[in-house]
Amino acid sequence: MWGNRNPQCFATGVSDEFPKSVTIDLKKTQTINLVRFGVPEVGSTKTVAISVSEDGKTFQQVGSHSFGQGKAERAVIEFDDSTARFVRLTYLDHHSSLVGGYNNTFAFTSEVEVYRAQ
Repeated sequence: MWGNRNPQCFATGVSDEFPKSVTIDLKKTQTINLVRFGVPEVGSTKTVAISVSEDGKTFQQVGSHSFGQGKAERAVIEFDDSTARFVRLTYLDHHSSLVGGYNNTFAFTSEVEVYRAQ
C-alpha cells in the first residue's frame, strides 16, 4: 500500500537495541532476484539490509540501503537469482532526530515487494 501511517506501514518495537529485524515467509521456496522496499515520511529508519534464506535459519545478505529522513523513499536491491522462502529486513541503525512524533528507535517500513525480474 506504500502508506505513511498505521495500519499502512510496519513498525518494530521501541527498544533501543539494534539491529532489529523482520522476516517475511513467502510460503514456498522460489527464485527471486529483486526486493523493492520503502520507508514512510515519519520515523527515523536509516540503514536496512536485505537477506534471503531457504530454511529461515541461515541468511545471506544480498544488499542494503541507507535512507534519508523526513520523506517517503523507496529502494531497490537487485541480486543474482537466489532460491529463497524467507526474506529478512534488518534495521541496522537509525537517525538521531525524531520525525512525526515517534521515538527514533522505532524502525518503519511502508512496503516490501519481492520479485524475480526477467
